[in-house]
Amino acid sequence: VPAAYHRMLTARYGNYCEIHKVWGGHNYPFFEGQKAELERVAGEKLPGLRFSMEMLERPVPKCKSMMGDAAQMGVGECAGHDKMRPDEQEKDSPSCVPGEKRRVLFLPVGPAEWKSGLQDVWKMESERSDTDCVIVPLPLMPKDVYGQVHLSEEEIVAAGREDEYPEELFLTHWWEYDVEESCPDVIYIQNPYDGSNPYLTVPEVYFAENLRCYTPEIVYIPIAHTAEFAAEDVTDHYHLKHCAAAPGVIYADRVIVQSDNIRKHYIEALTEFAGEETRDVWEKKISTEDEVKERDGRHSEIDAARGKVSRSGRQECRDCSSKKKVLFAIGIHAMEEYGADIIDAVGERINTFREAADRIAAEIMLYPREEEMWTGLDALLYHKFKEIIDESGLPCREEADVSDYDAYYGSPTPLVPIFMQEGKPVMLADYGI
Repeated sequence: VPAAYHRMLTARYGNYCEIHKVWGGHNYPFFEGQKAELERVAGEKLPGLRFSMEMLERPVPKCKSMMGDAAQMGVGECAGHDKMRPDEQEKDSPSCVPGEKRRVLFLPVGPAEWKSGLQDVWKMESERSDTDCVIVPLPLMPKDVYGQVHLSEEEIVAAGREDEYPEELFLTHWWEYDVEESCPDVIYIQNPYDGSNPYLTVPEVYFAENLRCYTPEIVYIPIAHTAEFAAEDVTDHYHLKHCAAAPGVIYADRVIVQSDNIRKHYIEALTEFAGEETRDVWEKKISTEDEVKERDGRHSEIDAARGKVSRSGRQECRDCSSKKKVLFAIGIHAMEEYGADIIDAVGERINTFREAADRIAAEIMLYPREEEMWTGLDALLYHKFKEIIDESGLPCREEADVSDYDAYYGSPTPLVPIFMQEGKPVMLADYGI
């Protein structure tokens, strides 16, 4: 973040944190017109995902554990599988292995995506005494321009980033897990693309099209919440179709999204892609987090983790106290912009937080966290600055999880839009006042 960032943007745009996505210019995106003209001249469609009603025909899962070694089916073939239409599928699928515990498989595509998308669902599932959970991190592998993956075995293993997941998790290597042998009762997925993403992919055996051959239920949960948007937000509608009208969403038996508003946008995007006759399929398949919690009769840990409103209508706090937790972020550009004045300015704000300690629990975060960047700018000033922070008694964090805080105060940092997306108050500091 450059020096005078906040001052310059405020002078030019006013409240630049307000999102304005509607305009009266050209159609968005402009290249779609060129693409349509190219297809007209060539007489052919450019490569891309095409929908067919066969994609909605659900194979009845058949697993090794049910059929013995004689059933050897190739990946993606679903050889010998019976098909059923969406309206023939049971709401609660029976276990692949009767008499045993439910087997639930989680397929995260990264440690950050695990935390934001699947961790709370895993906690909920793992609390059930009748359920065994398995976590299999998938590597996200880049493709070349021809759609091929050219990574060594070591590079593919590294792409799984298993060492970055929470230490308390027991992880299973993707190449060691046999989905056909295990026959999970439920599989939670995060990758909606199967092989349709032109740049990134996961191992083919974990494509949703293949997984449905070995489980009665696939549940797709996006990697994170998105910003809410309205019907007039053209850019959001355009970009949503790339993740909503995707194979994993189409093949999934259930899709869980963050809100009723986003659910409606998913339904419209899929209906536009697959045809009006499929609307009822998406209406039945896609639900919201709140609907799932109400149906399961459980109080969501997701609400507590994200500081949302509970069923009682009160704002939940992670430590069950009445204090509001505020992140006080200080950027290196403030030291460059204000020089020695930053010492007194930060000191005054720390005193304000200390005086309000009965109501506010403030924590400090320096951005960036690398000390050598601060000392490289002005070592003497930094040490004076750091001394004030150390003597303040306020906790100083190297990094911050937005879900831990109720509000943000301080310098512009990359955390600002994340707080705003979560609907949490943001106040940017003017250290010149």
